[in-house]
Amino acid sequence: MTDVFILGAGFSIAVASPMPSAMELGRRVIDQQKSIHAAAPRVHSSVCDGLSCDDPVLPPQFPNLDFEHWLSKLAEPQPYLFVPQNLQRRAMFEKLSGLVAMQIDGAVHSAISGQPNPPPWLVNLISAWNQRRATVVSFNYDTIIEATVDHMRLRTVAGDPVHHQNLAPMPFPMWAATYDGPPSHADSLTLIKLHGSTNWYWDDVSRSADSVVQVGLRSRWGEQSPVFVSGRDRAHGKVPFIAPPTSGKSEYSSNSLLRDLWRRAYEALVGARRVFVIGYSLPVTDQLVRSLLEDSLAPETELWVINPDLGVVQNFEALRSGKIVTTHCGGSPGTRLAAEFVDHYVSTP
Repeated sequence: MTDVFILGAGFSIAVASPMPSAMELGRRVIDQQKSIHAAAPRVHSSVCDGLSCDDPVLPPQFPNLDFEHWLSKLAEPQPYLFVPQNLQRRAMFEKLSGLVAMQIDGAVHSAISGQPNPPPWLVNLISAWNQRRATVVSFNYDTIIEATVDHMRLRTVAGDPVHHQNLAPMPFPMWAATYDGPPSHADSLTLIKLHGSTNWYWDDVSRSADSVVQVGLRSRWGEQSPVFVSGRDRAHGKVPFIAPPTSGKSEYSSNSLLRDLWRRAYEALVGARRVFVIGYSLPVTDQLVRSLLEDSLAPETELWVINPDLGVVQNFEALRSGKIVTTHCGGSPGTRLAAEFVDHYVSTP
């Protein structure tokens, strides 16, 4: 039995403040799309909401908008709307979801470029993951963990090098570094990214799992400039493979690669002695994750909630009757709380 970690946006924010929460990500994406719409060479209608002139879709709650819930409404056909209206909304969904990867890439670069080293607590945590062969389940698109693994020049207990490309299970990249074949999986931590990643690209026309490739890391610790301008330069004709932050994700869940990742996460959770949830609040709208945890966690599994907001504990209490540990929940800002938890984790078996 091994330890399983579940990471949400709060984990990346604890690493570096430029990383956005789901709400902040939504605000940035909508603001960017508004600027694109405003720059269009056309006369905007009197009902224009900044995104659409003819059929406004932006609710009045912006900027305090539940971004995931709203994207879900745009992505999924609504029975009370005509087909053309649903198609218009779907087009807006495609525009906005395409900007998500761009915003995350920019945030990662702002977070780690020019910073000579990652935070010590993150280094200590990844070292412990490596030594204990932990399974890390992430809902984040960013590549902060991968960049830190490479920066640390990790090695397995046997002394073999660990690179972000051989953190199982990962689709291997189609570029010169791997023309001799895909790298073998390191006997190290297992990183499972359930919503895709900004360094994964695919053919969004065929939507084939076989088309998914890695393009390398665009930003690295200590480097002022990105390694490359765009992943499209390394994977021509492909776009970022990320499941947009919607409450359903049913369309993307049908992809065989993502199904395999979710299955691996389920199997790891079934066999876990302890599950540590860092920076994820288990919102009531995320029914898929709630179902995953309900079906996988045994009554005797310890569920640790590490979050600066003590109020999120009630979401987990409603989920299960097993032991929930709140020692590192509430009371401290995210970064200090994460550091305090890591000190405890690395010092205990």
